[in-house]
Formats: sequence, C-alpha cells, structure tokens
Amino acid sequence: MKVFCVQGVARIGAGEVIGLTEEQIAPRRHNVDIVKRGDKKTRTIVRARTELHFKAGELIALADIPKYLLGALIDPDAPAGQEQLIFRGGQPASAAA
Repeated sequence: MKVFCVQGVARIGAGEVIGLTEEQIAPRRHNVDIVKRGDKKTRTIVRARTELHFKAGELIALADIPKYLLGALIDPDAPAGQEQLIFRGGQPASAAA
C-alpha cells in the first residue's frame, strides 16, 4: 500500500480497503472492520463498512486508487515543491496527459 495525502475532502466507499493509523481508526471504529492489525511502524489495514470521510492533510494508504478519488490525493513522497494531484492510473497530473 502507498500513502497519499488528502486534498480537500476524500470519501472512501463502503467495502474499500485502506490503511489507517490507530488515531484515525478510533473515531471510525464502528464503521470499519480490521483486516490486518499494524504496529507502531505500519498502518492497520481496514475495510470500510460505510462511507468514510477524510479531511485535507490526512494521510491514508491505498493499494489501488479508486476512480472516484482521482484528483483528491497527492503523493507526499514527491520532491519538495513538486507534489502533484494524482490522476489516471495513479500517475501525477503531468504524467497522465
């Protein structure tokens, strides 16, 4: 799974599998099922029972980017000043053209 930073608001659909920190899981515990428990270095993998909302700046891990999230995520590992919105196929906007 790759970690992405949310821009604006991201809505994760029911049934999607994502990686979250324990701090992110706590307020959503009744809306997720634990798939694989993480440790201090890794995120816990969860499956959304209902639609989940994430605000700007939150980091979420995804194996694949659903089409409905295209344009709502950036790659925080991009070089400083070169963070770009993620578009088709998980590519930055400049590479997706």
